[in-house]
Amino acid sequence: MYRASAKILILFLLFCASVANSQEIKVDTIKVEKSRLLRIVTVMTVPKFILDLSGGYYSGALELTSHNGGFSENDFMQGKNFQARNGFGLNLTGKLPLNKKGEFWLDVIAGFARFQSNLFAQNNEEGTVAYNSFNGGVGVEYNFTSYHRVKYFVGFNPLISFISGSASLINPDSTFTSYTIKSSVRIGYSLLRGWSTRLIKISA
Repeated sequence: MYRASAKILILFLLFCASVANSQEIKVDTIKVEKSRLLRIVTVMTVPKFILDLSGGYYSGALELTSHNGGFSENDFMQGKNFQARNGFGLNLTGKLPLNKKGEFWLDVIAGFARFQSNLFAQNNEEGTVAYNSFNGGVGVEYNFTSYHRVKYFVGFNPLISFISGSASLINPDSTFTSYTIKSSVRIGYSLLRGWSTRLIKISA
């Protein structure tokens, strides 16, 4: 009886083992597409018109300046120089492209500059002088980065300047003598090197 029970138990275990061995293991394969790197480049077109506003500190040279940055009555009265080294100014420039690539531009310039003997220097015991210059001209420039937001350029512009001014001399008795400098016209030029960026876009 025990032998019969043992045989039945062995057969049952063999059956379970065969059932276990007959089970299938299913593996799912998922196909993952490779990610692609997309580079987005914004191509800027050449503007039809640029209005550029610039300003800053001006430093006088040659006959405009004085020997020490201050005011010398003797040098001024003898006409040795204009006695004004330091100044400031603003320029408004309208630019029109001369070719499709925007490399060459026509510039129309209008500007104002003011030079004063006492703008920074304090040695004004003998007096002061100031000049106003209104400038205008037409020139050309070359733009190195016409398709970029920041544009680097060089330029050359002939200028016509209308100059006027006034001086105030201190007398020995501490009184003042005022002089009005007669207006004059001068023809000169400016060499430009700089950069500009778009602040406002106007669409027609």
